[in-house]
Amino acid sequence: MPYTDPGLPLARKVGEMIERYLDRYGEAPKVILMQNHGVIALGRTPQQVENITAMIVKTARVLLGTYAFGGPRFLSEHDVQRIHTRPDELYRRKLLGE
Repeated sequence: MPYTDPGLPLARKVGEMIERYLDRYGEAPKVILMQNHGVIALGRTPQQVENITAMIVKTARVLLGTYAFGGPRFLSEHDVQRIHTRPDELYRRKLLGE
């Protein structure tokens, strides 16, 4: 999420971004990365929020490590959607209570 002034403008922008995400993907985001503000982890339980936070920290460490080899190479939108809807991925998320 691009930088937005703190306070009410930031709260409104977060709400707007969540609405856009819901419209596009039909589900709430798990993580919101806010430029110059930090991270918001969203879950139904404290344990889910803790797990999501741990995963974003792990992701940051992995991304940092990729710069030793020329930087990250991200999956295409097509591949992300394919993986997100695979039966084994749906089953894994069900086991995690997501």
